[in-house]
Amino acid sequence: MLVPAPTNEMSSEPCFHDPVALWNPTAQHIHDLQICNRDMQQMRGYLPVSLTWFTWGTTLDSHIIFITGPPPYVLQEAGPHRRRGPVGKTSPGSHPNQVSNPTGLLIALCLGQQGIPTLVLEAYHELYPTTCAIAYMPTINSVISSLGLIPSVSEHAFLNHQGITWQGLDGSKIANLPFVGQDGEFGGVHQIGQARMNALILENIKECSSVKVKLGLKCVRIDDDLMKDSIRVMCHTAKPPDDDVFIKGAYIIGTDGANSAMRRLCCIPFEGYTFDEFNMIGADVLFDFEKEMKYAPMNFFVDPEEWGVIAYTGEKGDRTEKDGEEKVPQWRAAWVEPPNLPAEKMQCLERATNRISKFMKGRKDFRIVRAESYWIHQRCAAQGRKGRVLLVGDALHSNNPIGGLGLTGGILDSLVHGNALTRVLKGGENRIRCSQNARRVSARHGSTRLRNLSWEILSGWESLEKRRRRSETSFSAALTKIPSFLNWCGGTWIQ
Repeated sequence: MLVPAPTNEMSSEPCFHDPVALWNPTAQHIHDLQICNRDMQQMRGYLPVSLTWFTWGTTLDSHIIFITGPPPYVLQEAGPHRRRGPVGKTSPGSHPNQVSNPTGLLIALCLGQQGIPTLVLEAYHELYPTTCAIAYMPTINSVISSLGLIPSVSEHAFLNHQGITWQGLDGSKIANLPFVGQDGEFGGVHQIGQARMNALILENIKECSSVKVKLGLKCVRIDDDLMKDSIRVMCHTAKPPDDDVFIKGAYIIGTDGANSAMRRLCCIPFEGYTFDEFNMIGADVLFDFEKEMKYAPMNFFVDPEEWGVIAYTGEKGDRTEKDGEEKVPQWRAAWVEPPNLPAEKMQCLERATNRISKFMKGRKDFRIVRAESYWIHQRCAAQGRKGRVLLVGDALHSNNPIGGLGLTGGILDSLVHGNALTRVLKGGENRIRCSQNARRVSARHGSTRLRNLSWEILSGWESLEKRRRRSETSFSAALTKIPSFLNWCGGTWIQ
């Protein structure tokens, strides 16, 4: 449960004691993740007040509005420090873009539990059944616990106690990092597909009468008059009667992903770069890697060329070997390949089959359910708030998804925004601006290490390879030879 905030007004003078961080129990967790540019957030203290929804002149309940769907097609120019390239590229025949995600839904749940009227808008008519972003790291266990989600998530997710394994393509184990809980609590990773996680959050949202979810409304225009105390957006309905719906309110939160319509409609640059040397391929695979290959629930393959990751999604596929047997477990595999390879479906599947078989010592008795291509980004929005539009999650920051810090950063956003909203409603705009100042200082400081490494990557693969080999040698040695280092790693993740 959230703790009510004090009602005294704060000074409008610049303040670097972030009221959100002082109050929020996961502030240290956020600090620990600053190496990832998902924590380059300038908006964790920027929170909405209330909103009113209008449709054809009819006033509905007051709402906070979350835009979670995909954007209209908008041309985007490359700045001086950016790589040209599309954001959110997918393979032919796949879904246009990742849409509904736990970030926006968790904020809505957090607000709904406080009785704050909230409206969630989704461009599509149903939630996209994706299994991407399957790892919920130990650092966010306290977040989902504070929202009352632990029982349902633990029931439906795979509970990874074993930890993470690094291995070569030949199956040789390099290192293992187990997860150790404290005081009898689960300290591991919840592995569950994003679609199932969304469904669990929505079930809890149904118990909050102040939260409404509207499907099939895509935001196409923003009317933000700084002289007024409200903002209006125009949404388009794809199904008949094919009308425009107008929504008016105080603030709008954009949780609509790396292809954020909110960010683009506000003309906010997405600073950083996109790797054009390779694409990330993500595939859902039906095969029992644990039984047949003795793999851990999360596996990183270490190789200069054929590196990748295979992890259990916590779900079962629709194929059985024989009638009466259990369904085959579904795993998620990810790797990179050159971006100029043929994009035809059959050729993509053939390459995916050959690549996955290398992670399985040549075996090909598996089935690929789907495979999608993505660009890899290291980007952060130039500003997290413009007028009355707020950006959260991938809309604000996007990074390499293979390390498990992507969704982790977005979920930390959710709790900070949801918690701070209670304080904002009592403390007013000054409290928001004070929080922003502190967040900017923290974000810029935390991004320095990542930025330096990013430019080293861009400057040449030879220097990167030397750095990689040094890091691999020292890290592997520490994991295998220094027990205290292994305990420190596990304890840091849990704490």
